[in-house]
Amino acid sequence: MFKRALPYLVATATGIASGVYIFKPLIQQEVAASVNTPLNSNVIHSERTHVDHESTTTDVETK
Repeated sequence: MFKRALPYLVATATGIASGVYIFKPLIQQEVAASVNTPLNSNVIHSERTHVDHESTTTDVETK
């Protein structure tokens, strides 16, 4: 029974080990980024909170 299960156990261990190796830096980066954000960090905020309408409109000169 152990001979039949050995390849599956090796494949499982290899998959887990490679997943940890590949994704650990990404997870650590996200954890470090989430420590520095407020609790409502799932809300996307724009760096500009308002639109300056005067700079977005163009004045047409009439002669």
